[in-house]
Amino acid sequence: MGVLVLKKVSNGFIYSFGALGGLLFGYAIASISGAILFIEKQLHLGPWQQGMVVSSVLIDAIIGALATSKFLDTYDRRKLLVWASIIFFIGAITPGVAPGFLVLLITRIVLGVGVTSALILVYLHEFAPKSMYGTVATMFQLMIMIGILLAYILNHTFAHMYTGWRWMLGFATLTAAILYVGALFLPESPRFFVKVGKKDEARSVLMNTNKGDEGAVNKAMSEIEETAS
Repeated sequence: MGVLVLKKVSNGFIYSFGALGGLLFGYAIASISGAILFIEKQLHLGPWQQGMVVSSVLIDAIIGALATSKFLDTYDRRKLLVWASIIFFIGAITPGVAPGFLVLLITRIVLGVGVTSALILVYLHEFAPKSMYGTVATMFQLMIMIGILLAYILNHTFAHMYTGWRWMLGFATLTAAILYVGALFLPESPRFFVKVGKKDEARSVLMNTNKGDEGAVNKAMSEIEETAS
């Protein structure tokens, strides 16, 4: 699958993309809190089944964290983000049409939110200078909280509808679609380029994201080479 690359991408665009990833994670883990009230009645779930549906995203997050560490050692970040957003889109839209417990549970487990959020956080840290590591982590956590708040608002909005729970869960497809489009235009991580010995490509990416500021590029390259060694 081909991946487009935008000639000039600002750090602001990259960090905004990361914020979207945090919002996505927060929404995914919180939307089920309102949806389960209606799922339980319409799909006739028992207590054990309800618990499995609610906790399924956390299972996905554990799987995602473990899988991501393996993938990052082998594949470039940008393509992983593109594929992760596709998986998340499929995983987000399927629960909205799930006919029963088993399909709902499986799609929630393979939702992809764990892989996607872990990839985005790693990607952001690989672009950020050391002085901004704390800021990036704080921003990501803030967006998770905003995603949770958004889920509660939409849960209330769709609560009056008989099929409202499907909209509560399916709304995440919009975020996933935006995530996919954004991922197409992201540059590759300069740290990944340095890791695989492509320092010229890493410098080229940094020149674009730092608007040609040679001093900022040299400083970033020094930090990357120091941490990569």
